[in-house]
Amino acid sequence: MYADADYLSLLSRGDTRVDYLYLLPDITPGTAGYESAYHVAFRVPDRKALRIMLEHVQASGMPCSGEVDHFYFRSVYFREPGGMLFEIATDASGFRVDEAEQSLGQALKLTVEREYMRSAIAAELPALIHPDTV
Repeated sequence: MYADADYLSLLSRGDTRVDYLYLLPDITPGTAGYESAYHVAFRVPDRKALRIMLEHVQASGMPCSGEVDHFYFRSVYFREPGGMLFEIATDASGFRVDEAEQSLGQALKLTVEREYMRSAIAAELPALIHPDTV
C-alpha cells in the first residue's frame, strides 16, 4: 500500500496496535485550522512505559520535547514529518494525586505553578450544577 514510504513502528499493546507512522515523500504537509486536529494523544500505563516510548521517538530522529511533568501525568510530545503533534501520556498518577476519588471534580484543583492564577481561572469557569440537585 505504501511501498515508497518509510515507516516507523511506534506503539503496540498486545493485539491493539498503531502499527506504523508512514512517512510519505513529496506530500504537502497539512495546515492547522477549522476541521483539523491539533494533536493526537496516546496513553501508556506508567513512567517506565513512557521512557521506552521516548527512546523510540528519539531513535527515529523526530524532534521531541523529552519528558514533560504536568504534575497529574507525564508526557512526551513529538511532531511527525507532516507536522502533526503527537503526545504520549501516562495514566499514572492521575487526578487522584491531590484529592480523593469520591470528591473528584468538586473543587478547582491547580498545580503549584498555576495557583497564582486561581482567581482569574475561577472567574472564567461556568457554574456547574450537579444533576442530582436539579
